[in-house]
Amino acid sequence: MSDEGAIKEQLMKLQFRFEMDELTEEEYDRLEDELLGTLAEIRANKDKR
Repeated sequence: MSDEGAIKEQLMKLQFRFEMDELTEEEYDRLEDELLGTLAEIRANKDKR
């Protein structure tokens, strides 16, 4: 996935799922870290252009 907006949307959905007790804190942290890593990669690739 290479769209910042899509990653941000996934982060919001993740937060909602956590607040609704659909995820444990550990699951939330792991998934958030993955998404933030992807977002950082997207931004780094943008800077290279």
